[in-house]
Amino acid sequence: TMTKVDKAAGSRPQRLKAAVHFTTGRICQKMGEDHRKEFSRQTVAAIAETAFRQCDIFAKDLEAFARYFYFEVFPVKVC
Repeated sequence: TMTKVDKAAGSRPQRLKAAVHFTTGRICQKMGEDHRKEFSRQTVAAIAETAFRQCDIFAKDLEAFARYFYFEVFPVKVC
């Protein structure tokens, strides 16, 4: 069950997306300082969204592989 704090903070995917956006912003800020460049907010948002979507694809692929692997290693025997 969700607590009042959970409801106020948003759903889990929203919190994950916010964390990816925050981390992407920090990385872009550091890279910008190192290379004397500045990333726009739109650029940071686009990179974060791309990273979030790619992680979702990786997660789905890994889940599918795990299911396949499980049934290859532990075949279901019908009597």
